[in-house]
Amino acid sequence: MAKSSAAFWGSAIVLSLGILLLIGTVTGYVISQGLGPGGFNGPGIPGGNLILTCVIGNCSKCSSQIACEGAGCRWIPGGSSGGIGWMAYCDEPASSVEQPMPTITTEKGKANANVTFIVGSKVFSLKFGKVEGLSFRKMELDMKAVNPSNVMISAEKLPSRPDDVTTPQANAYEYVSVKTSGVTDNDINSVKITFAVSRDWLTDINDSSVSLIRWNSAALKWDSLITEKVSADAGEITYSATSPGFSTFAIVGYAATPSIITPIENKTQENVTPSENVTLPDKEKTDADSALANARIAINAAIADGKDTTDAENFLTEAENSYALGDYLTALTSAKSAKNAAENAIVIAGPQTGPDMTPIILLVLAVIFIAGGAAGLMIIKRKKKTMEMPALGGQ
Repeated sequence: MAKSSAAFWGSAIVLSLGILLLIGTVTGYVISQGLGPGGFNGPGIPGGNLILTCVIGNCSKCSSQIACEGAGCRWIPGGSSGGIGWMAYCDEPASSVEQPMPTITTEKGKANANVTFIVGSKVFSLKFGKVEGLSFRKMELDMKAVNPSNVMISAEKLPSRPDDVTTPQANAYEYVSVKTSGVTDNDINSVKITFAVSRDWLTDINDSSVSLIRWNSAALKWDSLITEKVSADAGEITYSATSPGFSTFAIVGYAATPSIITPIENKTQENVTPSENVTLPDKEKTDADSALANARIAINAAIADGKDTTDAENFLTEAENSYALGDYLTALTSAKSAKNAAENAIVIAGPQTGPDMTPIILLVLAVIFIAGGAAGLMIIKRKKKTMEMPALGGQ
């Protein structure tokens, strides 16, 4: 009898665990997929009635007891009083709240922008246009969910390399200092900078190697930025680059590969007049210049494709250091390795991740527990019925 009772309770516990596991698995899946009475609200966002609080403006999303209508909401567990539920903060301002127009003043080599406030979670544009002596044309700030006020942003061409930055490995076209007040790097996701380079400078520079670099004051080094060619006309080529913040910038590029002049055959030094003397360029340096330019082009392409270019950047740093020391053969080898690493990063696909099998595994376990518990209870019930039959027959 004791064995029968233990088996009964064991089967009941297994069945109960299976039911609880099934309920938990289904509930977890529904929450993770954003499914619920309020409909689909995005991955990880439960449906139903939610409490929303606006950050700025009369956001239509931010009335109480409504479901989140899309992007711009941050979700945290817990109700408004710390109870069970979800709290949602609407980071997206009302569509009626537009970015104010900045006041822009310019002088030779400098542009200043002043604005009373900036609306968070939107792009704030500063259009400088063509300013004499300044290559920067436009700056677009991708704002976080903050609303800075009394903002000033200036872009100024520097007469030469500042003393507090190192010399870039590539040829520098222009140094530009961007200073701000009222807004910091912590207030933005990124800043997109549009700049133009004169074709006169590009005569000796590979235009595909042109890039914007940003001085990293914490690491005391130049950081390369994703740079893309935007447009071109007879006088200049326009590029754009995305930076994580403000700082001192430099527009740089690598020398174009010069043509190798072949000496005139059947002439000796004696019968060549001074005007016919031919000076051969340093082939090692020329090859290194070309390899560095090609490596930077390949790395920019890999970065634009969202690939990891750590190895390529390391090889490029080695190449640039060797070049600076005049070791052009080592620079050439390292630059080629950088180009190969960047190209391989583009070709090799990242790790393929399959679907999350956790819900399926938990569901199978739940079914096994339920089936096992139910089967155990049925067997016990049948045994009990079998044991009772003789007693009934005797009566």
